[in-house]
Amino acid sequence: MDCSRRDVLMLGGLTLAATTLRPGRGHADTPKRGGTITIRAWDPPHFDLHAVGGFSYKTQ
Repeated sequence: MDCSRRDVLMLGGLTLAATTLRPGRGHADTPKRGGTITIRAWDPPHFDLHAVGGFSYKTQ
């Protein structure tokens, strides 16, 4: 594919115009303080790495 200098400049101008003229982000409410964070993770039966074999246990 042959790209002339004019094509590259036009593509750059279109990209700049598209990113500048896009609609703004919606504004969210102020975050509320407090609450509980829930993390889904695998609970190991114990933390002795030498007693448990398995690659997946040692990489988490």
